[in-house]
Amino acid sequence: MPELSPNQVALQLAALAREMQNLADGLDKLETDAVEARENYIVAYADAFLHTTGPMDVRKQAALLETSDARLAAEVGEAKVRAARGQISALKVRIDVGRSASALVRAEADLLGVRR
Repeated sequence: MPELSPNQVALQLAALAREMQNLADGLDKLETDAVEARENYIVAYADAFLHTTGPMDVRKQAALLETSDARLAAEVGEAKVRAARGQISALKVRIDVGRSASALVRAEADLLGVRR
């Protein structure tokens, strides 16, 4: 592992913080999109169910078939939210590693009597 200067560590942590902010900002939109997609599916299902005739089971299955695209869009939206949260969790780990590296650089500087 190459030696890092305090400035390099600080720059890496700042870059990670910006990346975290961008992911968090994107997560807000993904969550809103997922909620809207889920609601669109629910409304489409209800509409399809109410406009289909026949026994209850037939109406349910017809509504499922008719709204499969909306259901898929809702599930994809929720998967995107989970993926973004996973990216944020991974980034938090990277930031923690960066903080540890920063502490090691400071400790090494202190041992060597280097002024910060």
